[in-house]
Amino acid sequence: GEEGVDAGGPYNDSISHICDELQSGALSLLVPCPNAAGNLGENRDKWVPRVEACSATQLALFNFLGKLMGSVAIRNRHPLALDLPTMVWRLLVGQSVDLSHLREIDLLSVQNLEHVREALREPITPEALEELVSDGRVCKKFVVQTSDGRLVELQPGGHDIDVTPDNLADWLQRAEQALLDQFRKPIRAMRDGLTVIVPLGLLSLLTAADIEFLVCGHPRLNLDLLKKHSDYGVGSGPDDAIVKMFWQVLEGFNDIERSQFLRFVWGRSRLPENPADWGQRFTLQVSNQENP
Repeated sequence: GEEGVDAGGPYNDSISHICDELQSGALSLLVPCPNAAGNLGENRDKWVPRVEACSATQLALFNFLGKLMGSVAIRNRHPLALDLPTMVWRLLVGQSVDLSHLREIDLLSVQNLEHVREALREPITPEALEELVSDGRVCKKFVVQTSDGRLVELQPGGHDIDVTPDNLADWLQRAEQALLDQFRKPIRAMRDGLTVIVPLGLLSLLTAADIEFLVCGHPRLNLDLLKKHSDYGVGSGPDDAIVKMFWQVLEGFNDIERSQFLRFVWGRSRLPENPADWGQRFTLQVSNQENP
């Protein structure tokens, strides 16, 4: 291919392409969260690890993703445009998760679990259980549907064990725990890769918000920050009319358009937050050539 010659643009763009590919389904590592698939609830833009991506090759790729977070984002201060939910970041730093975190990405499953828990306040009759099954709130067998649509056994031989009024409470407890634990294997591989770069002792001191910010930076393009780190070509400055019009146009962009602009001019879609991490400033060169 053609050699890339630029002040960091090809490198920045290659990292952006990696993030795009990870969140495209092409690698079968990340999938849209259930809220996105069902078009309900919040965080429909979030991606979660594919639960069944547990082969040696896939776990090695998750491990590499963790190394990418540590080396490119944290060590080299290049934010990655990854849209992962709070639940993933909490598990990555070893924090506990509960149904409130699951609700952020899988509202329907949590609503079903809560409906069953409420139903168990009264003795469950066979007719009541049949209604729960027909409404899709309970599986007929000792299985539960995970975020990627698979049915996983809640205990050995679960596909052959009927859910009954007597064991419904046990099914509920196991189903809830299975949904909270569904991402642990791929995230463990990511964590192992991340700790190759970031010491485990340091990682355990971070919160989910801390690690997300270190890896991803801020998803919105801060125009004031960009202006603060901007230079202007010879014969132009921030008070020039054309320069002011340029910033006005950017102010009129939405978040996606601003990110696309930054990707076009710099090969990256997110800005470093720390001034010491910029490396190079944004330069706005005004052309003095008149239109023919």
